Amino acid sequence: MSANPAQADVQPLDREALELARRTIPVAAEKLMSACDKVEEQMWGQRKNIELSLASILAGGSFLLEGKPGTGKTDTVKYLVQAIGLETKRIQGAPDLMPSDIIGTEVLNPDFDPEKKISEENPKFIFVPGPIFTQVLFVDEINRMSPKTQAALLQAMQENKVTVGGKDYLLPRPFLVVATQNPQEQEGTYPLPEAQKDRFLIKQNIGSVDTETSRRITKEKSAGSVTKFKELFEKSAAGENLTERKSAPGIVLESVLQKNDMIVFNALMAALPLNDEVSNAIVELVESTRPEFNSDIKEAFKEGSDGARAMLAIAKLVRARALLNGREAPDITDVKAVAEYVLIDRVKPHLSKIEDKEKTLKTLINKI
Repeated sequence: MSANPAQADVQPLDREALELARRTIPVAAEKLMSACDKVEEQMWGQRKNIELSLASILAGGSFLLEGKPGTGKTDTVKYLVQAIGLETKRIQGAPDLMPSDIIGTEVLNPDFDPEKKISEENPKFIFVPGPIFTQVLFVDEINRMSPKTQAALLQAMQENKVTVGGKDYLLPRPFLVVATQNPQEQEGTYPLPEAQKDRFLIKQNIGSVDTETSRRITKEKSAGSVTKFKELFEKSAAGENLTERKSAPGIVLESVLQKNDMIVFNALMAALPLNDEVSNAIVELVESTRPEFNSDIKEAFKEGSDGARAMLAIAKLVRARALLNGREAPDITDVKAVAEYVLIDRVKPHLSKIEDKEKTLKTLINKI
């Protein structure tokens, strides 16, 4: 008797891999939380944002930071990337920034021999990579870039590659974009189109810290060192020239993770199981934001979250949050913790109900 074809396709459970995953989960959680601790030592009052940003990186997703100037958006990402040992490059959004300034461009090969046939060994043009060839591309004020330049990021964010001169160039692994935008000043900006927003896993609103943390920042972040004063005084008295900088100012955090850890931890995160209760809650929550599925929110939303991308984003983030906390599988608390950040920029309220968008969304989340 022939075997059932359906049964023949079932892969046996790899118990060795399962045991390895279970042993690695607490190790990964300890390392990742240690990175959060190290960043929090520099960015006081930002623990929630630090963990959410790390969960996004762990899930392999780009994310958008929105907040007033001076709220620590840039420094939070800078220190986090240092703590987890990823390579990063930064570009400043501006209206005159061109796609080639980000992606790179082809230039005439200085070693080209016109007497020889054009070939891979003797190309007439060579590609000079732009800053996008990094693991974390930090785009400051992305809404100041022209739509053409914003669109240049789409393929990279979706396919992890860029195409120049008909040739594909693969980006490093992991690759993601972290972008910031100022919600207040809109003059000279180009709001991100829906297709571009949807490429971001989440949007975080970075607000002000509490009063006690503000007092601590005011007192300690502006303070210098008496030892540093003594050192400079003695160098000046000895006739040393102090006007030349011998190193860039600022703090550089030592990485907690090894070079390949984030790639391995990303694969571990993706392998965490999603039970029916959690997966059903994700689907029902996203569908509840759509007026055609939920008549109760027609007064608040004119459009809900369309497509499967929002569901997949939540599914990735709940796994990442579970791993951060050393758990073998996500639960409903993970869904409630991350869903708002996935959906906040994907639901469209009526103009007269913009102020109720966050409130309505939280009500839907609390119902699951």
